Amino acid sequence: MDEIVKIKMPKIHGLVYIVIGLFVSVMSWILNFKKLIFFFFIGLIFVLVGIIKIVISLRKNKIPKNKTSHKTSEQDLYNIRQYPSKQFKR
Repeated sequence: MDEIVKIKMPKIHGLVYIVIGLFVSVMSWILNFKKLIFFFFIGLIFVLVGIIKIVISLRKNKIPKNKTSHKTSEQDLYNIRQYPSKQFKR
């Protein structure tokens, strides 16, 4: 009964940070910039964090251009034709 269940939190996408940051910055600019200057800069920090998260995720998911697929050698093709029963291990 005393088990601790670990819940994995979902990751927040960078666009969410950008949208929230822009909203906070624009609203603090519109309402009263002098009183809300702290929130204006917090919103800009959110936008910066969102951009960094997007750039990191794009670099992480980038596939190298020189990636080659597996090619069957001539010897493998010869063995499959000569010994069809040996191509599957049972």
